[in-house]
Amino acid sequence: MSEQWSMKPIGEMCETIRGVTYRGDSARSTPGEGMIPLLRATNVKEGSLNFEGLVYVPERNVSTTQLLQAGDLVVVASSGSKAVVGKAAILPQAWRGTFGAFCLVVRPNQSKINPEFLSYYLQSSEYRGRISALAAGVNINNLRHQHIAELTLPVPNREQQDQTVAVLDSHLSRLDSATETLERVRLNLKRYRASVLKAAVAGRLVPTEAALARADGRPYEPASALLEGILEERRVRWKASGKKGKYREPAARDTANLPELPEGWCWATVEQLLTEELSNGRSVPDRAGGFPVLRLTALAGPILKLSESKAGAWTAQEAEPFLVREGDFLVSRGNGSIKRVGLGAIAPVIKQPIAYPDTLIRIRVAPNAMLPRLLTLIWNSYSVRIQIERAAKTTAGIFKINQGDLSKIVLPVAPLREQTRLLESLERLLTIADATEASVEADLARLKGLRSSILRSAFRGELVPNEATLA
Repeated sequence: MSEQWSMKPIGEMCETIRGVTYRGDSARSTPGEGMIPLLRATNVKEGSLNFEGLVYVPERNVSTTQLLQAGDLVVVASSGSKAVVGKAAILPQAWRGTFGAFCLVVRPNQSKINPEFLSYYLQSSEYRGRISALAAGVNINNLRHQHIAELTLPVPNREQQDQTVAVLDSHLSRLDSATETLERVRLNLKRYRASVLKAAVAGRLVPTEAALARADGRPYEPASALLEGILEERRVRWKASGKKGKYREPAARDTANLPELPEGWCWATVEQLLTEELSNGRSVPDRAGGFPVLRLTALAGPILKLSESKAGAWTAQEAEPFLVREGDFLVSRGNGSIKRVGLGAIAPVIKQPIAYPDTLIRIRVAPNAMLPRLLTLIWNSYSVRIQIERAAKTTAGIFKINQGDLSKIVLPVAPLREQTRLLESLERLLTIADATEASVEADLARLKGLRSSILRSAFRGELVPNEATLA
């Protein structure tokens, strides 16, 4: 730190104000007479405020001090996430509103400190590290009034503060512009993937087997024949098993309202494509040295991440019915996000035996009906996701899907030779997208690191000349 700078507590230069407490039934999602907008922790982003999804509370509950002023810094004071607690953003201009009890406001004395100078410090990695340690909790991380008031930061005279802000504005605005461009690229990649998958499930990505067979003057096996072969194999196996009672045919779903498929394709339910019945895993507590079982976090992408596992309190014999085989497709039963319930991943080559838990449902589809890797890609398409999200039910904030829901999911099935070409084309196109995304993520990480480095230099007094240097 420059010799011209000194460490000062925030409480010496700013007033720290607690947020508004209000009854939940007194709040509204729309404005009304006698109501005032209120910022919550969800409105505080890193360095900026988001004014979407505001809550409106009775103005009589708000003191004059709690009315926000230009230059105020809203700080998240309570959160279940360490990455969120302590986040701060400046109110750059006048706005009539207030803030909730899970937030604090730091109100600078502008004769002592430039609000933007303080705002930049509250975005620095040094601040984030100190706050994470102060606010640590068991389930909820809480940042108390005195934590902020007693927090010290390096402060120069007001002229150097203003100069530092001007230099940071110049440097960081260019970084922000570059970041926004990369974020747009990332969004476009997401749209590209969705477009490629949409073309794939609609039969527009590669020439159809029907068209190629017609041009070559040869016969081909349509998907409907594949499906009937799978169903016939199942009937034969059931009869050979010696089971009593009447054989139950998998129910076909009404496809009248579904899009028309290309020639040679057919719709099939998950149940119709199965070689074995759907199966939930088993809940197993941890035990050192026990038989390995996957965690839900194994669903980290299209390929099952086998390293995401734990040692379970059961034997190899007990785990036998739940062993994962290469080509098994595992689907999440529940999640707090509707976008993550029903996500699936395919099992790669299994080198060491491992089982799956009760948080996953196993799907074993006949490989001569649908290529397992193709199923993984189609499962992520909009046409499948919309079925899952419509079927999911919520209990206590957790979205869930069961075997009955999954068995009714309808998938487009192409002739097997066409599936091979379709898979090759999909993997080639998506590999390009993956490589581009990896490059974008690396560039974003570099920009984040550069931003952190610039802020670190700023608060060491290295960005602007000081009086000693000028002398």
